[in-house]
Amino acid sequence: MLLKNWHQRLFALAQIVEVNRPGGGTRACSESSFSTNRRPLPQNFSSRIGKLSGGREMAALNQPEPFITARIHDQGGKPGVTGLCIGYERNSWRASQLADHAIEWLPEFVLKHSEAIDLNSGNAVKLIRHAARKVYESKKFENRGEFGELFLHLAIRQVFKSQPAISKLYYKSALNDTVKGFDAVHVVGNPGNLELWLGESKFYSDIGAAIRDVVDELKKHTEIEYLRDEFLLIKGKIDPNWPHAAELDQLLSSNTSLDVIFSKACVPVLLTYDTRCALSSPEANATT
Repeated sequence: MLLKNWHQRLFALAQIVEVNRPGGGTRACSESSFSTNRRPLPQNFSSRIGKLSGGREMAALNQPEPFITARIHDQGGKPGVTGLCIGYERNSWRASQLADHAIEWLPEFVLKHSEAIDLNSGNAVKLIRHAARKVYESKKFENRGEFGELFLHLAIRQVFKSQPAISKLYYKSALNDTVKGFDAVHVVGNPGNLELWLGESKFYSDIGAAIRDVVDELKKHTEIEYLRDEFLLIKGKIDPNWPHAAELDQLLSSNTSLDVIFSKACVPVLLTYDTRCALSSPEANATT
C-alpha cells in the first residue's frame, strides 16, 4: 500500500508537462526501526550558517514539518535503537500521508546542496520534476533501494538533525542505474566537531532477511579497501558550496587515519518490514 501511494505521487511529479505513464504496484503496511551508536542532539541544536569562498553566507537546509514519531528511543545500548511510527487515522495506518511526506523531502534528497538552497518559484517545477525522475523511471520499482534510502534520509534528518553531505542520485550516470555505496552520507554537529554518518537501509518485507543482508553489507562496507575507495568517491561528489565541504574533505583525506575517521563516525541502519500489527491502530486492536 505504501509503495503504491508513493509510486503514484512520484509519477505525478515526474510527469509535470510530460506524457503520462502508467503506474502500479502494492505492498503491505510496514514498520520501521533503526539503530545508531550515538545519542540525539539537544532540542536547541541548530546548524550554524556556513560561508562560501566569496564570504557570502549560505543557510542550512530547512526541514519539512515533522511527521514521524519515535515510539522507542533507547540510545543507551550498543547499538542504540529507535522505533519510528507514522501513526493511524481512523484506525488505518497512514501510508498515504507518509507517501506525501516523503515527497516533501525529495528535492534535498536528489539535488545538490546549491540547487536545493536556490529552489524558488522560477525553477521549482523543473527541479522537482528532475528530482522525481532521478529517483524513479522504471516499472520495476519494488526491487529498488531508493525508497528505503529516502526514508533513511528523512529519519536521520528529523530525529538527529543531520545535514546531507552529498546526493548520490545527483550523480546517476543513466536513468534506472542503482547507485552503489553507502545509502546515506550525512554529518551531524557544528563546524569543527562534525560526525560523519554513513547510513544503510533495507526496504524489505521480512525483518529476518533485512537483518541478515544488512549485517553482510556492513561487513563488506567496513573493509579498509572498500572504505578508502568509497571516501575517494564521496570527496569527488561534495558540493564546494556546501558549508561543511572543506572540513569533510579534510576528514576523508587519504592521509587521515581510518582510526581518526571511525572516532568521528556513526552508522545508522534503517530496517523496514511488513507486519500485521500495522494493519490497524492499537486502539482498534484492543476492542477486537
